[in-house]
Amino acid sequence: MDRLAFVLALALGAAAAAAPRRATQRPTWPAITLEHLSTHERFVLRPDPGGHLGARRLRGLTRFLRCHHTGQIHAIAARLPAVLYAVAHHFGDRAVEVIAGYRAPRIAREKGNPKSHHKEGRACDFRIDGVPLPTLRDYLRRSFGGIGVGYYPNAGFVHVDVGRKKRGFWTDYSSPGEKARYTEDPPADERPNRADEPSLPGPPAQAPTDERHEGQDEQD
Repeated sequence: MDRLAFVLALALGAAAAAAPRRATQRPTWPAITLEHLSTHERFVLRPDPGGHLGARRLRGLTRFLRCHHTGQIHAIAARLPAVLYAVAHHFGDRAVEVIAGYRAPRIAREKGNPKSHHKEGRACDFRIDGVPLPTLRDYLRRSFGGIGVGYYPNAGFVHVDVGRKKRGFWTDYSSPGEKARYTEDPPADERPNRADEPSLPGPPAQAPTDERHEGQDEQD
């Protein structure tokens, strides 16, 4: 089993075990559609009957998640599509609306964050059709380890990145095109419902001092 198949099997194994089925019948995993809001392209995540997203089934994903500013293509971390699939599957197999995937190093620098997880192919800014952003944010935070979750209520998306040693969380109140405005009180923002008001102000962007912030990661 390749790494991505193993990751997706872990993400979906509990659901497979709980699903009622005949002893000889294997589950059929539904297709999940990714829709890129900048390129207007679509990509379908379609696991095999064992719940695996192997390399053949992900052919074309690197192009779909390419830097939409430059067209540059980069390898995508194995766990990222598995997390996106698991999240969309949890919310009724709804479409995933992608704002940004891979980001070329030059674009990351221009946006003020040369260490962005986007430039390593480990991050995606997205939302789920019909799912409130706070609901999506909270599900990501309680369901997965080793990820970073950024909440962007005014820009209208949630950021997720994979491959961390420790989980991270931040809220950025910037609107599209603005510099990052992180909350003045991150611990307070982690309390339920504290960060659910899009109009809450934040201070000007500052360089991250720990693993809490991914860095400036504004909507494109």
